[in-house]
Amino acid sequence: MFNKEIALPIEARLASLEIKVKLIESRMATDMSTILELLGSGVQSAEVEAENNKAEDGRRQAEFRIILSKMTPKQHVAMQMVIGVCENNEIAEVVGVEENSAKMYVRNVSAKMGLRFRADLREESKKLMEYISEDEYIKMSKGIPKHWWRDRLPDKEDVYAPIYKKPRKSV
Repeated sequence: MFNKEIALPIEARLASLEIKVKLIESRMATDMSTILELLGSGVQSAEVEAENNKAEDGRRQAEFRIILSKMTPKQHVAMQMVIGVCENNEIAEVVGVEENSAKMYVRNVSAKMGLRFRADLREESKKLMEYISEDEYIKMSKGIPKHWWRDRLPDKEDVYAPIYKKPRKSV
């Protein structure tokens, strides 16, 4: 009999291991090309550079997957809204927090990715999201679809709001 409660943590661990393997493979490719250059092998520098670029892209994709898996649902919402060219006040309104909190979500996602500027976050996230499958993203975001912001219907109630929006307690 299939136990869903056990399967989810196993799937998460398996995804984490796959990411680590990709990261190790990209590091090995970079190390190998460095060794070949130092030994003065007959490998053409263009081939080495192409291999290094491929390894760097693989490393960046693996790092992005790790970052996504460590983000909160509110940070996922903020990132998707930044990709959608939204301002902090719009993020705050959707998530149901103060604008300073929305600013912190954006700042924290940028910091996790090693970026300083909102435009860099938008471009880098947009580019790297292309390598993430819908199913993989849903697992990492705790249930929010990959293109939630792009595909939403503004005049309809957001069925994903309970994931990222906590009801305020009345005093």
